[in-house]
Amino acid sequence: MNDAEIVPSPLRRRLENDPWARTLGIEFLDVRRGHCRLRLQLRSHMVNFQGYPHGGVIVTSEAVLVAEAHEVKQGRRAGFYQMSVATEDGRAVARAHAVAHRPTS
Repeated sequence: MNDAEIVPSPLRRRLENDPWARTLGIEFLDVRRGHCRLRLQLRSHMVNFQGYPHGGVIVTSEAVLVAEAHEVKQGRRAGFYQMSVATEDGRAVARAHAVAHRPTS
């Protein structure tokens, strides 16, 4: 990993200590500038009354999910990202594109 990819330790600690990520049991497998890979053991209490994952949780009960996000482009006021979620054995579950606006200071 080169210096450009390193996420500063204070920021990495903030990410890994996020209350919601800790509550869900999210594991941070790979975190570097412009890239993140996470793992989540999906549990039955994470699904709604129809049996689908509630909110941001995807797939069926008791599955292991791996999410990965890549920065496509970082501009002055917005960042563009591609995300994917798959089961641990590589079966595609979801794909998303996002724009994150940077606050003006």
